[in-house]
Amino acid sequence: MTRRSRAAALVPVALLATALLTAGCSATTPPTTETPIPIVSTTPPTSPGPTMSAGPTAAPSATDTATWVVSSSGVGPVRLQSTMTEGLSAVSAAFTTSFICGRMTFLAARTGAVQLTVGAIGASDTGTVGSIGVTTATPPTAPIADSPRTAGGIALGSPRDAVLAAYPGAKTVTLPFDGAPRTQFQIDSASSALWITMTADDAHVASIAVQTIGYDPGSCM
Repeated sequence: MTRRSRAAALVPVALLATALLTAGCSATTPPTTETPIPIVSTTPPTSPGPTMSAGPTAAPSATDTATWVVSSSGVGPVRLQSTMTEGLSAVSAAFTTSFICGRMTFLAARTGAVQLTVGAIGASDTGTVGSIGVTTATPPTAPIADSPRTAGGIALGSPRDAVLAAYPGAKTVTLPFDGAPRTQFQIDSASSALWITMTADDAHVASIAVQTIGYDPGSCM
């Protein structure tokens, strides 16, 4: 495995999603340049950190995204390792596809502020789900009412202090993004990683993503 592919295993695809969504991309105006993918160390933490919940066993609401839980297995009704067809169908009552870029499918909420990205392992139409992320078009300054939440209660717009309280000891990574550093918190499970990315002022949660260990988002041209 190359250095880039190893690093991509830990890259939160929500950074890519935020860059494209805030750039105003649409189904008729795909992005024309590749968004830089930050390179991070693949060295695991030297001490055990917090772990993710496997999520609820009951089926989530198909339309009420505020009831969706971000867990080690997925976000609400869409699950890691399901086929892309199954994953996109599971969220079709709440989201509609905006555009597809490389392996990434970008979706907008039918109502509300949440935006969803689903990344494929393989082709965007025939592959399996390797990553799922939620974000908003503009940086939140308070918790978003219709945001999915982690088992620790973290939603889009949650303050930094809430993240630290919910996940003490989470691995912290600082990556360059849009000309400024972004703080990200990583919480691992045996087969996936949860990434919580902060806004540019480091005050609120800008995006939440879960992805399989080893997932490579590829490039988006």
